[in-house]
Amino acid sequence: MATIFIILLVLGLFHFIYESILLPSFRLELRYKLFELRDEIRNIKSEESSNVSDKVFYLLEDTANTVINRLPFFNISTRIDAFKEYEGNKSFQRKVENRRKALEECKDDRVNKINKELIDIATVAFIINSGGWSYILIPILLLLLVFAFVTKSIKSIKNQIIKETYKVAYASDNDFSHFTHCA
Repeated sequence: MATIFIILLVLGLFHFIYESILLPSFRLELRYKLFELRDEIRNIKSEESSNVSDKVFYLLEDTANTVINRLPFFNISTRIDAFKEYEGNKSFQRKVENRRKALEECKDDRVNKINKELIDIATVAFIINSGGWSYILIPILLLLLVFAFVTKSIKSIKNQIIKETYKVAYASDNDFSHFTHCA
């Protein structure tokens, strides 16, 4: 009983330190990077030689603003909700695909680089915001990896047995007489 209490206390302490001390610092660093990217977007648009359309500019700026404003909400539950909405709502799906297509069709390498960095930062935000679950998820992932390894090993052994069985199954009656214990 005391061991369970100590384990829960350690896990609670880890969760507190991660969620209250480390995570805000990580988010702040990501937020500063996002501000830099948004400023870079605005600088590109303000250049006279810029061939970035207004549509692409506003989409990219809106993406940056969304990631900045919603940074703490990039987590497992939001990802699941977004996936369900994407799969179940054709209007939302079209909107997301149109935005993605418009940004990917832009020929300006700087815009493409910024777009990629925005997605990378959103992915990092998802990972760090889900980090408080790591002490629960890591053992589950390890179990899944062990299961996958065992399953792969069993399939490999099965395939080897099947491969060796062909040698016996395709032997003629006459061939069987040459096997020492079958004579």
